[in-house]
Amino acid sequence: MTERMKKTLMGFGLGVIGLALGFLIYGFLFAWLNGVDFSYFYHQVFLDTALFRSQIITGSLLVNVMLFFVLMKRREDEMNRGLLITILLAVIIIVLYYA
Repeated sequence: MTERMKKTLMGFGLGVIGLALGFLIYGFLFAWLNGVDFSYFYHQVFLDTALFRSQIITGSLLVNVMLFFVLMKRREDEMNRGLLITILLAVIIIVLYYA
């Protein structure tokens, strides 16, 4: 595997971690602001309500957008490629949930 491919895969992994971190931040903020626990957010709001699912994933992507600009500033183009793949896959999922 080439160095370029390794960095792209690292960027993809970073994107998945960023998406999960964004989801946790979004969920805990929602739970804290509404006086409920995270379990309620996950089961009742995310899984059971299709209306909010695409909005939650969109909010979770904000971490990846920030990571994209940090990597762009550091000129990590190969890692940014993997991060963009993650963002594009998430956008496809958002469109599928929205439709």
